[in-house]
Amino acid sequence: MNKNDVVRDVVAGLGFDSTYLVPPRGKSGGLALLWKKDVVVTKLFVSPRLIDVYVQYNGLNFFCLVHILWKKIQRIGSTRNGPWLLVGDFNEILNNSEKEGGPAREESSFTDFRNMFITCNLRDVRSVGDKFSWVGKRKTHVIKCCLDRVVANSEWLSLYPASEAEFLRLSGSDHRPVITTVSYMTNNICKPFRFDKRLFKIGQRLSDCRKAMSVCRSRNKLNTAKRIEELQTALDAALTSSGSLRNQIPRIKRELAQAYRDEETYWFLKSRNNWLCHGDRNTKFYHSSTKARYSRNIIHLIHDMNGFVYKGDTDIGRYAESFFKEVYRSGKTTVLPAIFKDFKPTVTPEINNEITRDTTNEETHLAICQIGADKTPGPDGLTARFYQEC
Repeated sequence: MNKNDVVRDVVAGLGFDSTYLVPPRGKSGGLALLWKKDVVVTKLFVSPRLIDVYVQYNGLNFFCLVHILWKKIQRIGSTRNGPWLLVGDFNEILNNSEKEGGPAREESSFTDFRNMFITCNLRDVRSVGDKFSWVGKRKTHVIKCCLDRVVANSEWLSLYPASEAEFLRLSGSDHRPVITTVSYMTNNICKPFRFDKRLFKIGQRLSDCRKAMSVCRSRNKLNTAKRIEELQTALDAALTSSGSLRNQIPRIKRELAQAYRDEETYWFLKSRNNWLCHGDRNTKFYHSSTKARYSRNIIHLIHDMNGFVYKGDTDIGRYAESFFKEVYRSGKTTVLPAIFKDFKPTVTPEINNEITRDTTNEETHLAICQIGADKTPGPDGLTARFYQEC
């Protein structure tokens, strides 16, 4: 199969609509730029080791360069004006603090790379995770270096101050994947409580409030996302170790596989998809369905009738409140009795008594049992399964 076709198959599975590929030469090199249909990407320059584009999305406009070649960058930066983001493997470091293991390098060896940063006015974007993105073995030394970076010029950083790069764990490659989130504002969302059906595995009846269930969930390590993170951290440490810790890799991988199976149960509930069979190892699909639904539901900005833009949860919430108050405000219109004089009543006193009486316990129980167990929860976060099982 063509190497580009392999990448396109992966791209389709990740949910991207468009791609631009630079195929590798043998087993080295190669670049891939992926984007979705609501993003406008204009290619400016392409070479075997560099993709230079202009990105436009939802009011965000900036240059972006994906590369494995940094000397070319200095020539581009000397003539470029505007916000600029660079992501990729620079294959170089700024100083010895960005290297662990092996002999120290001479300070003069960093001069050219530092000059490129100064000429292009570049700084590292704020990051989380292990910034030592490359791990390799040279003779008897295990060496770690900060070869992969996300950097930007001062204009880009001032426009998108809340942006962040996340270095992920090593998995299959000697380079860590890096994810860059571009944002001009922080938006801390407190997600509502949702009842987790895995709580019934504990073997005791839960009849207390949401706080008690959260405590119970924490004590019984039902937070599989946290467990997966702990195991991934342990696996990362084992993979980068040069000692006896590497002997634990098979055990950690087995425990990680079990944690992923437990996580499938959780995302099956969250995805609200009924046509797939639980147990088919569709965790990635369930997760993607949930994330897609969340992306569709989130509101980034709204326009009022005068064209004014509201951004952020606080401003959007205030405008929405005032809008619906106006929509449902009473106009104090007088309704004349003559309007209804020809209406014939169809609800008899007997029917009225039947529909206004209190429901019985049997009717309430029957109604609860007819609700889909894992359908949308109520305002308290409890699904119908909680009431059906208790």
